[in-house]
Amino acid sequence: MTLRQTIEGDPGGAGARRAPSAPPRKTGMFARVLGGWWTWWRSRRIRREESRAEGRRQAWEETEKRRRRQTLVDGILDEAELRFQDVLRRSVVGGREDAVELHLERLSSGHPVVRCMALDALMERWDHPAVVPGLAQALAEGVFSGEALRRLLGSRMPKNATTALAQAMKSRVALLDEGDALFALRWLRGAGDAGWETLEASLFHPAPAVVGDALLQWSRLAPLPKDQTIKHLLGREEERVLVPLLRLMKGRSASRDVVDLLVKLSQHTSPAVRAWARALVSEAEAS
Repeated sequence: MTLRQTIEGDPGGAGARRAPSAPPRKTGMFARVLGGWWTWWRSRRIRREESRAEGRRQAWEETEKRRRRQTLVDGILDEAELRFQDVLRRSVVGGREDAVELHLERLSSGHPVVRCMALDALMERWDHPAVVPGLAQALAEGVFSGEALRRLLGSRMPKNATTALAQAMKSRVALLDEGDALFALRWLRGAGDAGWETLEASLFHPAPAVVGDALLQWSRLAPLPKDQTIKHLLGREEERVLVPLLRLMKGRSASRDVVDLLVKLSQHTSPAVRAWARALVSEAEAS
């Protein structure tokens, strides 16, 4: 070994010099921010998935509650129907079932199911002398509404029943809700002359749709509604009411009070109402 080798040492031996190790690499600010954002986003996503899973679980539980509740209600109604039928069977006297009076009494029951069942039973006995007067009285007293009213008016009935019910409805039609009143108006189309007074009574209904349909249903060959009714309608603001009314008044004579109301309507916000009102005023002044 040379002196130089001795001094420098063996590169592969124990005395060889070692290269200094690199200092630990420092993490930059961007990397730290990125890592923190990733951790936040991942935890937020996990929480969101957990929230969705909880929402699905609650929705399923609510659906199950509603299903069980509906099953319970259906069971109660079925039991009530069976008991009601049992009561009817017990009403057989002398081997003949004549429970018309019992059905008429049950029309005033506080339970809709009982009322509908009594009504169904009565509509099978149109030939009984107490059925038509009893149903007409119940209709005039406001017993029927909603499903019961539609079942009654939608049934097949003899002509005398149609006449009696159309006349009985006169005192109630303006008090029905909008849907029931519109259904009643459609039914009145088949009532003939028996329904005219009820049709005029419907002109006092608060819903513009009901009044408008009644006016469209009014025949131009029939006399105009009473003067008091016309004044009442001319005092309304809805175009759906005024336009069919003014169209119906064309070519008819009008009182001075009605003409004065037409003059006011000639300044209405609706162009159609203004045009019809001015035409009728000109027609009245020319006559």
